Amino acid sequence: MIVADAGPLIALAKVDALALIQSLFEFVSVPQSVWDEVMAKSGVEVERLTAASDDFLRVEPNVVLAEPLAKTVRGLGAGEQQAIALALTQASVLLADDWKARRVAQALGVSVTGTAGVLLLAKEKGLLDKVRPHLEAMRRAGYWLSDDFVEMAARLAGES
Repeated sequence: MIVADAGPLIALAKVDALALIQSLFEFVSVPQSVWDEVMAKSGVEVERLTAASDDFLRVEPNVVLAEPLAKTVRGLGAGEQQAIALALTQASVLLADDWKARRVAQALGVSVTGTAGVLLLAKEKGLLDKVRPHLEAMRRAGYWLSDDFVEMAARLAGES
């Protein structure tokens, strides 16, 4: 089971690669605040995410944050806070790219992966031949990834 934050959903939708997470996970839980964030965007990714919500994306109600957790996630956006809280309540892996959200989640004991992690797992499972073209397509579509990050992911995929 996996809980997604907005960034990876948007990145994968931009390059029409949502089917990868559908192939890797039975379903993806998305907190309502994350869903609201992605639906506020404009572009083809909104159409693709809306279609995916009928198949494998499950929009979940926001979690009421208990005070200790609320203090821990303070400083993160509402979507990141809710994604971490939902991952904690569902004992799920968190799919997030935001560095600060990843660190907070890991400090709380949540397993974390990101967009590149999904691509690497898809390659490992034989669903992709190469990771780099997908990362480059995300960059061309406006999703920010540093050169160093793309190179690191390509090395991990055995592509450099």
